[in-house]
Formats: sequence, structure tokens, C-alpha cells
Amino acid sequence: MSDTNLVGDESRLAEIDLDLPEPPDHEDEVTDSVQPEPEEVSDAVLDQ
Repeated sequence: MSDTNLVGDESRLAEIDLDLPEPPDHEDEVTDSVQPEPEEVSDAVLDQ
């Protein structure tokens, strides 16, 4: 049992494979999107 850990209580165990990559965080994807924030857009329009 070198690559896995057992988590949970005695009645309910789940085997976790530590070699799997963590799933991507969807909030980070939204924050890192190419679209600028609304404030940045309004500032750009005002500067024109």
C-alpha cells in the first residue's frame, strides 16, 4: 500500500491513489480567462 491511502471510518473506506494529478480548479480557470474585468474595459473606453 505504498501509492494509496485509506481514508474514512471503519464502516466506509475509500482508496485514494496519490499518483493521480489534482483536478483543475474551475474558479481558477474563470479568473485566468482572457477576458478583462469589466472595470478594465470601462477604463479603456474612457481613455479613448
